[in-house]
Amino acid sequence: MGGADDEIRSFIEARRNYASKPKKRPAGLTFAGRSLRDVAERELVRTWVQNSPKFSDVKEYIVITDSEPPDCRVNFQYRGSQSHSSVTVEVTELVRIEQQENSEANNLNPEFFWDSSSAASALQGLIDKKLQNYSKKNLKFDFLLICTDEEGLTTHLLNEVLLNHQFQYREVFQEVHLMKSYDPVHQCWPTWLLRQTEQGRH
Repeated sequence: MGGADDEIRSFIEARRNYASKPKKRPAGLTFAGRSLRDVAERELVRTWVQNSPKFSDVKEYIVITDSEPPDCRVNFQYRGSQSHSSVTVEVTELVRIEQQENSEANNLNPEFFWDSSSAASALQGLIDKKLQNYSKKNLKFDFLLICTDEEGLTTHLLNEVLLNHQFQYREVFQEVHLMKSYDPVHQCWPTWLLRQTEQGRH
């Protein structure tokens, strides 16, 4: 835990504060002279690389942010190898307010709660937005990283969601990963690979 978590939470909190009032968003939130978005995305990707089994054999790496898609590029070297590899990563966040943008007066429903169905629908909805945007531009990336610190999205619930649901994303992304904020019980940032469906959505 530490500075990285503070930066990430500041970024997500800023999104919550301004997501329902797009006309009043500040021109650019900054942290230490840099875009807060860039700082948060870099730290999210670094945390993901450190916690994902996908990169368990990586010896060293560097995360580079960009103002144009993709959000980040990870250059890394595997243990026992002299060659270097690179992957592209788009980053997005699953936050409750974005799932209720279309509700009356943009007010949060106090009775809203996450369940397996709403979580799966929200995840596919985030993926669909990326697919619609980037497929038109004929852009393809290695990874989409979805991050969340929603309290209602427990590790147990997300295990259930990702065991019982498949997702459509291969048109633009090779893989989609989900990362939850720090779990003090398991002392890690839980990460999952979303299974791809080849025959439509479930």
